[in-house]
This record gives sequence, structure tokens and C-alpha cells, in this order.
Amino acid sequence: MQKKIRQSLTQALWQHQRQTSRQIQSLEQALLPHTNLPLPIDHLAIIDLPGAQTGIPVLKEILTSIGYIERGRGYLPDKQNDFCWLAEVDSESLPVGDVLPQIVIADFRENELPQTVRAIIQKYAAQAKPFPFASLYTLLSDTKNAPLISQMIFEYITKPKWSLPTCQEFNIVSECNELLAWVLVFGSRPNHFAFSIHLMSLFPNLENFHTFLLNHTTLSINTAGGIIKGESETKIRQSATLAAPEKYPLADGTVDVRTEFLEFVWRYQIDTSLILDETILWKNYFTGFIAQQADHVIESLYTHHTSRCEILTPSLQEI
Repeated sequence: MQKKIRQSLTQALWQHQRQTSRQIQSLEQALLPHTNLPLPIDHLAIIDLPGAQTGIPVLKEILTSIGYIERGRGYLPDKQNDFCWLAEVDSESLPVGDVLPQIVIADFRENELPQTVRAIIQKYAAQAKPFPFASLYTLLSDTKNAPLISQMIFEYITKPKWSLPTCQEFNIVSECNELLAWVLVFGSRPNHFAFSIHLMSLFPNLENFHTFLLNHTTLSINTAGGIIKGESETKIRQSATLAAPEKYPLADGTVDVRTEFLEFVWRYQIDTSLILDETILWKNYFTGFIAQQADHVIESLYTHHTSRCEILTPSLQEI
């Protein structure tokens, strides 16, 4: 039952992102003449506000209840951002192609934020309603409830938990922490999906994949920390796109923000001696994350303070 819930949840989150993401559509269109295989998803990322009813503890309890386990933790000090990643409980025993994407969950250290920012975050996090854990655990007792459970979790992750901030509040938070300001606006909806380029036979390395992007798409690339972040010694190399800033409504105006991005991952095999009958297991690859590289990747959401909220003014007809 738990496997079905995980599969259904992952598929729902992916289709929700895929239907609204011009970047995913552009990438799929470019790949279509070369392969009919679906994009192999490495992981997806969810960042939440810290709070009594929000943040890593709540997300982790939800995910562990359906069969994920924590695999590691990291911290981005410049962004006051804690994160951890979770994988399916049986992932180490499965072939790499049979394992669902890892889920990265994150929030922020309130005690490292200025009081003015902390007050804004607390104000909005307090609007979040408690996740119905009692109902979840009751539903988990019957296998026929798998679709209901998946939908419950999907809605908690993707639907707004608090009202939109004002322009002044957004600007105050953004000046301190642009990633936190993004979460204040968009909540815990996935901010990116990452793809396992090392599992695509089309590409011998990440550089070759980027040549493909250059020749077949108009996607902009995140250059923070270099186009490709990491070396073979770190056992994981990553790159990411930049979305064009878009106007997004706030409580009393609009703001230019990047709504989401795509990440591309190349993981290296760490123990080829464990490969049996030419079957590559999930655990044969490096499965963790490197904080310094993640720090640069997540800046795909940054506009680098090039724009600020535009407060709406009434038209002549409204005066």
C-alpha cells in the first residue's frame, strides 16, 4: 500500500509541475526526436516556512508514514537553510530504475534571522492549519484508502497554507534572504525537479548534455559556482536552469520572481563490485547531496535583487 501511495504522490506532483512548466515542456520537446523514454527523475525539492504546523518535522512525519526514510542532512549557512533528503525505505535493495525520486525537504533557522524578518515569517506560518495526522493514520489501516492518502498529501504540499504577503513584507524578507522570500510567496510547492542524466544513454557526460541544451533549446543556465557544479571527486555533479522572472501578484502589488527551475544531475558509481548479473542497484551510485553545490543550485530561484515589488496604485476610475 505504501508503495502505491508513494508512486501516486510522485506522479501527481510531477504532472502538476509538468503541466505548468514551460521549461519541462521545452526540454521534452527537444528530446522527443531522440528518445521516447520518460525523463528519469532524480529528486524533487520542497522548502517550507518554519513553524508549529510547518517545516521539516511536519514534512518528515508525513513522508515517513508512507515509507520514506531520512538519508542525510545539510545546511546552507548563507541562506539559514536546513535541508534533509529522504528515499524509499527499500531503495538500497532495488535496481536503480525501480526507485522513486528522493525528496529533499527544507526550512529555515528562525534564530538566525533578524527580528523584523522573524516576525513576518511567524505571522504567515501561524496561518497554516495542522496536517490531519489522526486521519492519515486511520486511513493507512485500509489499502483501499491509498488514493485518498495520496491526494491528502498532494494538497498539503501544493495548496497555499497562508495568505500572500504585502510588498513591504516581501521586500524586507528578500533583502535578508531571497530564498526565504520565495517560500513566503509560493509556500511548499516543489521549487524544482532534478533529472538523472547519468541514467540517459543518450549522453556520455553532463558536458555533452549541456551541448545538447545549447543546440536544441533556448533554456537559460544558472552560472553560480560555474555552469556545472562539483567534480568527479564529489561523486555528484549538478547544473540547473534559470527561469525568466515573471510578474506575480502579492497582497497589494506585484513582484518579479522566478517560479521554478530544472536541475540536471550526474551521479557516479561508488561500488561496482556489488553489481550482480549486470544489474546496477540504486546503492551502487552516490545517493547524497553536497551542501556547497546545492547552495549554488538553489540560487536558480534568485533574481539577485534586480527588481522589487511594485505597489498597485488605484486608477482614475477607482479614485
